[in-house]
Amino acid sequence: MIPSTMIVGYTIATVVEAFVYIISVEVDPFLLFSCIVASSLGAIAGVVVAPRLPVQAIQTTIGVGLLIAGTLYALSNLELLPGGGAATALPTSQLILVVGFSFLLGILTNLGIGSFAPTLIVLSLLGMDPLAAFPIMMGSAAFIFVASGTTIVRKRPLDLGLVTGMAIGGAPAVLLAAYLIKSLPLYALRWGVVLVVIYAAILMLRSAIRSRRDRSDASISVSPVVQASPAGEP
Repeated sequence: MIPSTMIVGYTIATVVEAFVYIISVEVDPFLLFSCIVASSLGAIAGVVVAPRLPVQAIQTTIGVGLLIAGTLYALSNLELLPGGGAATALPTSQLILVVGFSFLLGILTNLGIGSFAPTLIVLSLLGMDPLAAFPIMMGSAAFIFVASGTTIVRKRPLDLGLVTGMAIGGAPAVLLAAYLIKSLPLYALRWGVVLVVIYAAILMLRSAIRSRRDRSDASISVSPVVQASPAGEP
């Protein structure tokens, strides 16, 4: 219920923020278009594929990966490692890598695993301006939500009350966020990337631990209990 409700409820907000960032932030149009198409195709495939995937293993893998990537990006911010940059486009080899990564994130969105932090850190580590990653993140998210949401509405249960509240509150919030992000200096934005990614990694790992604990508790609660019959009873 939760990923389905989130996707449908935030569809309007993600479309609004995608429009704002696409028209106001410079980025390679071909890179933007390719990532959006790949994410959308992944989202459509994910409606069928995602429920069959091992959620806990994926959460653990992405959580650890984000921690490592966040640490590397922090070291590059401290000029202890090369990395980061102000590019708004990528060479062909890196573009293909990002497109494949976008397709995978489109699938994982259906599991409630957000694409913003992974996309932000990957593009930043490849040398792009962190701000240039926002149109790609937001544009991909908008099409992911539209592609998944139209299928979810037909196939999955939803809490329409929550969906309505999220739709009403989401759009004004992203307009405010867009203004704040664009007004940040690049140095602050780079460290903001580190904080967001580390926070996302901790939440991902915590969810994985809780999933494992809940599954263990459930297996214990359904285990058969064998009791000895009193003497003389069959």
